[in-house]
Amino acid sequence: MPDNRLKLLTVGRIAELLKVRVSRISYLIRNRPEIQPVAWAGNARLFNHDDLARIRHELNAIDARQAAREESRQGVASASTSGVIYTGTADGTEQPVE
Repeated sequence: MPDNRLKLLTVGRIAELLKVRVSRISYLIRNRPEIQPVAWAGNARLFNHDDLARIRHELNAIDARQAAREESRQGVASASTSGVIYTGTADGTEQPVE
């Protein structure tokens, strides 16, 4: 017989499913007011699968922003170590600044 009960997830289970530290999940829950537990089991907050999708989306967005910042820093570092500063042009090519 199929199990029709709603499967709720703890913070630890969400972290396990997304393969991240519990502290990252806790940070998101604290700082995103739209992510709220749907139930409590004692002191454990319980979330549904829509919340899991939202948390996954937020983690991906944070990681993308961080990667862009690191890429930007590496571009600045490589330009400064070569002694030439490059700027992007409208056609997507790079031109040295004289």
